[in-house]
Amino acid sequence: MVEGDGVGGGDGDGVGDDGVGDDGVGDDGVGGAGGVSRRRVLIGAGGVLGAGVASGYAAYRLTDDGTPMDGWADVPYPDSGPARSRSDFIWVVRSTWHDERLRRNLYAFARRHDLAVLLADTDAQVTDGGERLAAALRQAREAGLDAWANVGVLTSLAAETFATNPKRRQRHLDGLRAVAERYRDVMPGGKLVVWQEAPVAGEWIPGGAWNSRAVDSLSRYGPDVFAAQRRAIKAVSEELEVGIFLHFPYVIESRQPEVFAGLMDDLRSRDAMPDFVFTDFYRGWYEKDAGPEVANEAVRSLIANARRYSGDRPVYFLGESHTINPHYTPSKQAMRMDLRTAVAAGADGLGWYGRTQYYRTKVGFDPFVPNRVTREELGDRYPIDTLTVARDRYLYAWASTFARDGDYAPDRRFDLWLDGEGVGFMDYGLWLGTGDGWAFVGDFGGYHPNARPHVDPTGRHTCVFRALDAERFLGDGALRVRIEPRGGGGARLGRVVAVPFDPGAYCTEREATRLLESTDVERYSRVFDREDRRLDGETTFELPVRPETPKPLDALVSPAVHEVRRDVARFEREQAEGEGGAFDPDAYADLWLRGTGLDDLDVETAAERLLGGLEPAGTVSTDDAALLFGVERDRFFADGRTEAVMDLLASGEERRGMGLRVAYAMPYFGSGNLPSPARAARLIDRQPGEVANFSLVWQRRG
Repeated sequence: MVEGDGVGGGDGDGVGDDGVGDDGVGDDGVGGAGGVSRRRVLIGAGGVLGAGVASGYAAYRLTDDGTPMDGWADVPYPDSGPARSRSDFIWVVRSTWHDERLRRNLYAFARRHDLAVLLADTDAQVTDGGERLAAALRQAREAGLDAWANVGVLTSLAAETFATNPKRRQRHLDGLRAVAERYRDVMPGGKLVVWQEAPVAGEWIPGGAWNSRAVDSLSRYGPDVFAAQRRAIKAVSEELEVGIFLHFPYVIESRQPEVFAGLMDDLRSRDAMPDFVFTDFYRGWYEKDAGPEVANEAVRSLIANARRYSGDRPVYFLGESHTINPHYTPSKQAMRMDLRTAVAAGADGLGWYGRTQYYRTKVGFDPFVPNRVTREELGDRYPIDTLTVARDRYLYAWASTFARDGDYAPDRRFDLWLDGEGVGFMDYGLWLGTGDGWAFVGDFGGYHPNARPHVDPTGRHTCVFRALDAERFLGDGALRVRIEPRGGGGARLGRVVAVPFDPGAYCTEREATRLLESTDVERYSRVFDREDRRLDGETTFELPVRPETPKPLDALVSPAVHEVRRDVARFEREQAEGEGGAFDPDAYADLWLRGTGLDDLDVETAAERLLGGLEPAGTVSTDDAALLFGVERDRFFADGRTEAVMDLLASGEERRGMGLRVAYAMPYFGSGNLPSPARAARLIDRQPGEVANFSLVWQRRG
């Protein structure tokens, strides 16, 4: 944690993020030279490409004294895609759903939030004939879930062999047909995703390497392969939907979209079009070099081209919550941009990838819950997965997704904090009482025990279950809890707390532990109990729901920006209620200023001195940093204003004691994701190159 040694860090920052640490993650020192840095590909004659960061734009409506008015209210923003209802999903890799603990918890999570589960079993036809997959599908059905499957990857033969060796081709299709039969028996009208990031995964050439030969092989043999696989599956049941999954460079406009377009043309001529298109895009590949705007444009292009060339088939999008191969870990801002951009582009379903490979974080703007240790330090005792080593990052992405759809309010959704000592890895099962019995919520316990710094050195850990249904679990005025040991028991359960669900006030599990130890959480809680319970066997208890409305959680988690968040939320609401009927975050930017004497920077100063009358939605400042949220982009970037304003900022001219050293125009982060001045200052100091790369334009004095 970088917000200081204790909660608040002494700078009014509150809990903040588990972001950039003392090891200088991402601090490459780039950007020390003066001058305006502008990536021409990002800024065209028509203005700046869209880059707003989604906060869900569900604004927390507050009165002037900071108390809730009428809960959360959805703030719409323009949707460039067709209006369709989404079917969101959890992508589950084989090693994860093979682990009974992880599968049990993912199924419970999906059930609570009405998500489909997509079980990846790429070579089911050549292992056990799909028996293990069928068992996992049956468990999903028993849990009341829709389950999809990823199959049909060419793991046992190369594409050319498929096309030229009838015997081996038939063996593959017979195996695929057997898997489809098992799937049909459990999920008669489900979805089968064929291939996986083709031609990355599979034997498109002998040996399975991904290179230009593999791409050529995909273009040459892919239509024959998919058409035959589709026929085999449809012979089992016409009701089964068969989708296709190519690697993103062969779909987006800036790379090789002709690969996907040609494939679709050939399949159309064979009357073998897919029923849907599956896509994924891990924005860090672009963002680490070209910044967020290019990554956003790639997401838009991916979804638009997938729909266009497939003849308006549904498109499903898998985003990045994990650390990708170049040791890049996304920020909260990046995950929200994936969400906002994919929704605005009209994705028919969203999911977030939780990978099983592990890479220690080295790069990334403000990485959220970075991977700190090496793979060797983690060891082999427990599963390695985003859910076990960086669970908060995965759950933050999903919390933002729930918020995007506006299905929450202080009286509709809540987070449950369970403060334990001596609780091992998923050692205890949690059930909550409902009107008709008990509902399994999940196993609670610590992170992977070696995943520092997420494991608190005191031995305590607060496990958080997020976005729970208040009507279902608190509706009768009480929270009923049942805990059962998975093993021998012996741990202790301290405080049990229910706080309003608010992704804009998200704190990690370790941060929740520190809040419980250091501050008065009770005023922010719907349920608060401090009784110490020893968990030797099944433990059942009931806690009353507090009748008074709790204080907004962001006042506890982010006190430095709590008040300005109200201003920015009000601004978003007013814009959404205006003539256009929607709020467009792409139309705005935030300014980050670093220098001295900035604590006197107020709205009037910012508008008159720095922006020539462009009044921001809100400002917050300390002596050495100031943030201006919600500056109009089209006016800020028009008629040379960018250069004029940045020259002014860098000139060193003083007014009321201000001395400006560096300034960044950042994408608009929104009311759900406001950094504090202290955090922005640390990022500028520790990650100057990453901050410059993430910005729209920046300038340093000297």
